[in-house]
Amino acid sequence: MRSLNYVGLYPFFKYNQLLIIYHGQIDKRAAIILQADEKVLMKEIQPWDSGTGHALRDWLNSKG
Repeated sequence: MRSLNYVGLYPFFKYNQLLIIYHGQIDKRAAIILQADEKVLMKEIQPWDSGTGHALRDWLNSKG
């Protein structure tokens, strides 16, 4: 793993959980293969209003 960054801590009341979210980057040697329909432009992603949606919103905001 090349880097690991803390995104935030998010309560997920629906399931009585506390989410601790990190964003990690892997080395180029590791491969993750996405199908054509899984490739989404970051500007098209719309965070949802619960759970991991808040973490996605904060992560997207950190990317500009």
